[in-house]
Amino acid sequence: ALMSLLLEWRYDKDEILEAYLNEIYLGQDGNRAIHGFGLAAQFYFDAPLNTLNSGQIALLVGLVKGPGYYDPRRFAKRAKQRRKVVLKTQQKLGLLPAETVRRLAAGPLGVSKNKPSGVTRYPAFMDLVKRQLVKDYRPEDLSSEGLRLFTTINPWQQHALEQSIKRQLPALDEKSKLKKGELQVAAMLSDTGSAAVRAMVGSRYFRSQGFNRVLDARRHVGSLIKPAVYLTALGQPGKYNLITHLQDSPIRIKQNNGKFWEPQNYDHKFHGEISLMGALANSYNAATVRLGMKLGLENVGQTLQALGIRRDIDLYPSMLLGAVDLSMLEILQMYQTLSEQGIQTPIRAIHTVTTANGRVLSKYPIQVQKTIEAESVYLLLRAMEEVAISGTARYARHKLGHKFTIAGKTGTTNDYKDSWFAGITGDKVAVVWLGNDDNKPIGLTGSSGALRIWTDVIQKTARRSLDIPVPARIRFAKVDVLMQNKAALVCANDIVLPFVSGYVPKSRSGVACVDEQ
Repeated sequence: ALMSLLLEWRYDKDEILEAYLNEIYLGQDGNRAIHGFGLAAQFYFDAPLNTLNSGQIALLVGLVKGPGYYDPRRFAKRAKQRRKVVLKTQQKLGLLPAETVRRLAAGPLGVSKNKPSGVTRYPAFMDLVKRQLVKDYRPEDLSSEGLRLFTTINPWQQHALEQSIKRQLPALDEKSKLKKGELQVAAMLSDTGSAAVRAMVGSRYFRSQGFNRVLDARRHVGSLIKPAVYLTALGQPGKYNLITHLQDSPIRIKQNNGKFWEPQNYDHKFHGEISLMGALANSYNAATVRLGMKLGLENVGQTLQALGIRRDIDLYPSMLLGAVDLSMLEILQMYQTLSEQGIQTPIRAIHTVTTANGRVLSKYPIQVQKTIEAESVYLLLRAMEEVAISGTARYARHKLGHKFTIAGKTGTTNDYKDSWFAGITGDKVAVVWLGNDDNKPIGLTGSSGALRIWTDVIQKTARRSLDIPVPARIRFAKVDVLMQNKAALVCANDIVLPFVSGYVPKSRSGVACVDEQ
């Protein structure tokens, strides 16, 4: 009784009735409940509610008493009798003339032969849409019948992503250590600038409505996190630039449990002195950990937050190499921020929501904010370009062509349990993951696994090579860069690289410097 009084005090009777009509249970489709007259109209008649005739409306009203008992597809005779009761009631109330009631009561039910399946062609993407609706719009607005959603999905790009996965998976299945069909995949493709999701897959079975690996899987991200370490350093131009020398040598860190952690490189070798750009391009673990520990774990954690990672991260040394559980959506947000030179724009799947009469619903304000200096990101992206030029993503450069610039990072976790690649072009940001739900080793690196799908879909969807606008405080200089150190010192000679104004090298220091341009 108290609740009834509160409802009547807060809402008028029309609003209460509208809410009731939008929420009332009217049937069942497998594990999907049919709630509201709008959805019921589609389910029973495959038509919008505002196009139904009086007989069809009467049938829906009659179902309120018992959707299962009066199910028109299973118990047509009962449903007809129930419809007749509703029509007669309308006649008594003066809502329908007797002749119309007789004609409608004698006519067929008009129920569509086949049930609309309720299965979307894009279940992973629609899962994201539903979550963003709840997050960005007021509940009272979403209760209105007949809402129309305009989403960001591009069916052509979605098809391209699915076809890329289909083309690459057979070979990846063969290369992996798993039984056929056990290797799982997730992928996202968005536009630079708008952060609009254009394509999304949460399973190798594209139409599956089960576990969504884009949104709900939390996996170690491996070397995908390394750009945050190097970005932290490049944010201190007085101390670090692309040619700063780092040491890729053994490091031993005592942990809280008293044991020592000794990170190894993928090739089980140490490479001595190496440039900052070379260390990132070749994904050297020891050099990265040395740099991260010198910068401070808290500072690296703050950079991750500035890139859009909202969850609390345990600040252990192993986090520098990606021993952090993140979702693919969080990774996409991180690389999206990099693509916009430090401007953080939330990933979005919804363009507009309107009412049945076309009124655009307002939503909670989206915070677009500058969180990182453009100069630091510009330097980092130049280093990430080198990943495809001379580092772990050379396959992409070979397939896309030397004139098509990308910036990206491979990621491989311990025991080859996860294969990642995240990359940026002039108009796209994409992330691909391969792994197994039971956390079994898959035997694929980021380069031999996820990069293959990423490259395939980028070939089909990206139109622009990466060409980041040069920030005002960036200057260029021709330098020699220490990229490797094997048997002897190896330099990349006369490379033009960016530096922050005021910190361009003026004299030869080791293997750096010369003509400022």
